[in-house]
Amino acid sequence: MKTATRGGGAKTLSTVVEDYLQVLHYMTRDGGPVIAARLAERLDVTPPTVTATLQRMERDGLVKHGQRKEILFTDAGRQIAEDIVRRHALAERLLTDLLKMPWHESHEEAHGVEHAMTPKLEAQLLQALGNPTT
Repeated sequence: MKTATRGGGAKTLSTVVEDYLQVLHYMTRDGGPVIAARLAERLDVTPPTVTATLQRMERDGLVKHGQRKEILFTDAGRQIAEDIVRRHALAERLLTDLLKMPWHESHEEAHGVEHAMTPKLEAQLLQALGNPTT
């Protein structure tokens, strides 16, 4: 779990919230409005589960709802999502470049590694991998 700063205090994020932020990042990047029903499909969870999680995320200042009920990032939520996506990419590079894992296996394995990656490990990986941009 990672810690996010909110209102001067620290808030620990669950792996579930990190997963939601990551998927929201990809869906937003791919274009079009993100609505709860599409998020439920993408995460393979029930709509009530998505609603409850989004309510917690909104309470914690990570997302908000637009005029048409689309899910939008707050600035804090966007930054955390970008951090998660970066850690995932670094984990994939660790697995493929350094550990020589086949590419088709690295994505799923990287998903577990991204949640456990500390800022210190992230910095060390960046250095070891030559500060990759992809």
